[in-house]
Formats: sequence, C-alpha cells, structure tokens
Amino acid sequence: MATIKHVYGASSAMTFAGLSTAADGSTTTGDQFDNTGPKYLSMDLQIELTGAGSGSADIYMMASVDGSYPSVDELSNLTFIGSVNMGASDPVKLIRVEQLTTYFRFAIVNNSNASFSASTVTYRGINLSND
Repeated sequence: MATIKHVYGASSAMTFAGLSTAADGSTTTGDQFDNTGPKYLSMDLQIELTGAGSGSADIYMMASVDGSYPSVDELSNLTFIGSVNMGASDPVKLIRVEQLTTYFRFAIVNNSNASFSASTVTYRGINLSND
C-alpha cells in the first residue's frame, strides 16, 4: 500500500525590491514566481522584518494564470494571507500558503508606523509524494 507524504523543497530567498527600507504605508511586491516547473501545491513563506514600528506588516498573494496581475492599489482584489506583528523584537512569521496557481507574487504592506530597516523573505515549496 502506498503512503502519501509531503516532500519539501530547498529553502530559497524571494526578492522584494526596496522592502528593507519600505516606508510606513507603502506596498512592496516580490518578484513573480513561475510555478510551471516545480508545480508546488503549497509553500512555506518565512518573513523576517526589522523596524522600530509597533503596528503590523500585512502580506497578500497576487495570483495569475498568465502573468498579469491586479494593481496593488486595490488590496481587496488580492488574497490576504497573514500579518507580521511588528511589536516584538526581530519579528518572524511563517505562513503556509495553500492552493498555488501557475504564476504568483506576494505584496507586503507596511502598516508598522515606521520604516523597515532590514528584511528577509524565504520560501520552501511543498509537493506530495506517493511512496
């Protein structure tokens, strides 16, 4: 009898231009992820943000079947996936993102009441194996 189990990919960096210095109230989008090759079913997204703020950073997913995306100015058209509480020292959040599509990218909205001073976003793709 076969056993179905999770298979985890290697942890890799995800690029967000300007995230490390994003001002309060700004939105930064990451590079597009092309899922046509790995065909991940889900993904662990680890977000590490540093800043003097006490609010939060909100994370959204922008999904696409053809690489075109809605404007980040219309957050109601994006999928909210979680928040990072900026009140703690060196806040880190691990979010499991399910039901990935062919192409996607993430947007991070700085609502921390201060600029970020550093950031790291890494991901690990997840598939299933029938062993």
